Amino acid sequence: MEAGVVRDEDMGKLRMAGAGAAIVGSAVSAELAWLHARELSAFGVICGGATPHCGWCVSAAGLAALAAGLLYAQWRAARPAPVAIRSDDA
Repeated sequence: MEAGVVRDEDMGKLRMAGAGAAIVGSAVSAELAWLHARELSAFGVICGGATPHCGWCVSAAGLAALAAGLLYAQWRAARPAPVAIRSDDA
């Protein structure tokens, strides 16, 4: 095997590992965003109102989108290729 070449079955494993890591990262970021919002609510300000969203909110959404994209890419790669049916009658 050539250096730097990733086989299809290995790429599927990498996609799933990346999606799992992104899901965990998104869950941790969402929890930290929730804790940040609770901390600020004591001052009467909640993240996302008149104030901009914190980095935890943005990272939770971004990592969730990344996980969805990786899972979609794996789903597309795992589907069998369509088979063209040719008619020799014509």
